[in-house]
Amino acid sequence: MKDWRRDRPLGVLLSVITFIKTPQQYKLFEDFQRLAQRELPTNKQEILEPVKPVITRWNSYYLCFKRAVELQAAVSAYTNSHIDRIKNKDAYARSRNNQLPNAPAWIRLDGLSAAN
Repeated sequence: MKDWRRDRPLGVLLSVITFIKTPQQYKLFEDFQRLAQRELPTNKQEILEPVKPVITRWNSYYLCFKRAVELQAAVSAYTNSHIDRIKNKDAYARSRNNQLPNAPAWIRLDGLSAAN
Protein backbone atom coordinates (compact mmCIF):
# COMPACT_ATOMS: atom_id res chain seq x y z
CA MET A 1 0.00 0.00 0.00
CA LYS A 2 2.89 2.40 0.78
CA ASP A 3 4.40 1.83 -2.68
CA TRP A 4 1.03 2.43 -4.34
CA ARG A 5 0.51 5.67 -2.44
CA ARG A 6 4.03 6.86 -3.21
CA ASP A 7 4.28 5.97 -6.91
CA ARG A 8 0.78 6.37 -8.33
CA PRO A 9 -0.85 9.65 -9.43
CA LEU A 10 -2.59 10.18 -6.10
CA GLY A 11 0.70 9.63 -4.30
CA VAL A 12 2.40 12.19 -6.53
CA LEU A 13 -0.43 14.65 -5.88
CA LEU A 14 -0.02 14.12 -2.14
CA SER A 15 3.70 14.76 -2.49
CA VAL A 16 3.06 18.02 -4.33
CA ILE A 17 0.51 19.19 -1.76
CA THR A 18 2.71 18.32 1.21
CA PHE A 19 5.69 20.03 -0.51
CA ILE A 20 3.96 23.39 0.03
CA LYS A 21 5.27 24.22 3.51
CA THR A 22 6.97 27.59 3.70
CA PRO A 23 5.38 31.04 3.44
CA GLN A 24 7.23 31.53 0.14
CA GLN A 25 5.74 28.34 -1.31
CA TYR A 26 2.25 29.31 -0.12
CA LYS A 27 2.70 32.75 -1.73
CA LEU A 28 3.84 31.16 -5.00
CA PHE A 29 0.86 28.80 -4.95
CA GLU A 30 -1.43 31.76 -4.25
CA ASP A 31 0.04 33.60 -7.25
CA PHE A 32 -0.64 30.60 -9.47
CA GLN A 33 -4.24 30.54 -8.22
CA ARG A 34 -4.66 34.18 -9.20
CA LEU A 35 -3.26 33.44 -12.66
CA ALA A 36 -5.58 30.46 -13.05
CA GLN A 37 -8.59 32.51 -11.94
CA ARG A 38 -7.91 35.16 -14.58
CA GLU A 39 -8.55 32.52 -17.25
CA LEU A 40 -11.93 31.53 -15.80
CA PRO A 41 -15.09 33.09 -17.24
CA THR A 42 -16.39 33.88 -13.74
CA ASN A 43 -14.93 36.49 -11.43
CA LYS A 44 -14.40 34.10 -8.56
CA GLN A 45 -11.44 35.62 -6.72
CA GLU A 46 -11.38 33.41 -3.63
CA ILE A 47 -7.89 32.20 -2.73
CA LEU A 48 -7.93 28.74 -1.15
CA GLU A 49 -5.16 26.94 0.68
CA PRO A 50 -4.42 23.34 -0.17
CA VAL A 51 -5.81 20.87 2.34
CA LYS A 52 -3.10 18.72 3.89
CA PRO A 53 -4.07 15.13 4.69
CA VAL A 54 -3.54 13.78 8.19
CA ILE A 55 -3.71 10.04 8.81
CA THR A 56 -5.59 10.44 12.09
CA ARG A 57 -8.20 12.88 10.74
CA TRP A 58 -11.33 11.42 9.20
CA ASN A 59 -11.84 12.18 5.50
CA SER A 60 -8.67 14.26 5.29
CA TYR A 61 -7.49 12.46 2.14
CA TYR A 62 -10.89 12.93 0.53
CA LEU A 63 -10.87 16.64 1.44
CA CYS A 64 -7.30 16.96 0.14
CA PHE A 65 -8.20 15.44 -3.24
CA LYS A 66 -11.44 17.42 -3.45
CA ARG A 67 -9.57 20.71 -2.90
CA ALA A 68 -6.88 19.66 -5.37
CA VAL A 69 -9.57 19.15 -8.02
CA GLU A 70 -10.94 22.63 -7.28
CA LEU A 71 -7.42 24.05 -7.64
CA GLN A 72 -6.35 21.81 -10.50
CA ALA A 73 -5.10 24.64 -12.73
CA ALA A 74 -3.07 26.19 -9.90
CA VAL A 75 -1.63 22.82 -8.83
CA SER A 76 -0.61 22.06 -12.42
CA ALA A 77 1.00 25.48 -12.90
CA TYR A 78 2.79 25.25 -9.54
CA THR A 79 4.10 21.77 -10.39
CA ASN A 80 5.19 22.77 -13.89
CA SER A 81 7.06 25.81 -12.58
CA HIS A 82 9.07 23.64 -10.19
CA ILE A 83 9.77 21.05 -12.89
CA ASP A 84 10.94 23.75 -15.31
CA ARG A 85 13.15 25.31 -12.64
CA ILE A 86 14.82 21.97 -11.87
CA LYS A 87 15.22 21.21 -15.61
CA ASN A 88 17.00 24.54 -16.05
CA LYS A 89 19.22 23.90 -13.03
CA ASP A 90 19.98 20.40 -14.33
CA ALA A 91 20.89 21.74 -17.77
CA TYR A 92 23.15 24.38 -16.26
CA ALA A 93 24.81 21.84 -13.94
CA ARG A 94 25.36 19.41 -16.82
CA SER A 95 26.90 22.14 -18.99
CA ARG A 96 29.37 22.88 -16.19
CA ASN A 97 29.89 19.20 -15.20
CA ASN A 98 28.59 20.07 -11.74
CA GLN A 99 26.59 17.92 -9.36
CA LEU A 100 22.87 17.93 -10.17
CA PRO A 101 20.64 19.79 -7.68
CA ASN A 102 18.53 17.84 -5.22
CA ALA A 103 14.87 17.69 -6.10
CA PRO A 104 11.81 16.07 -4.54
CA ALA A 105 10.80 12.73 -6.01
CA TRP A 106 7.73 14.20 -7.71
CA ILE A 107 9.96 16.50 -9.77
CA ARG A 108 12.17 13.69 -11.06
CA LEU A 109 12.21 13.65 -14.85
CA ASP A 110 13.53 10.60 -16.66
CA GLY A 111 15.92 10.03 -13.77
CA LEU A 112 17.64 13.37 -14.38
CA SER A 113 17.13 14.80 -10.87
CA ALA A 114 18.18 13.31 -7.58
CA ALA A 115 15.45 12.53 -5.07
CA ASN A 116 15.40 13.75 -1.47
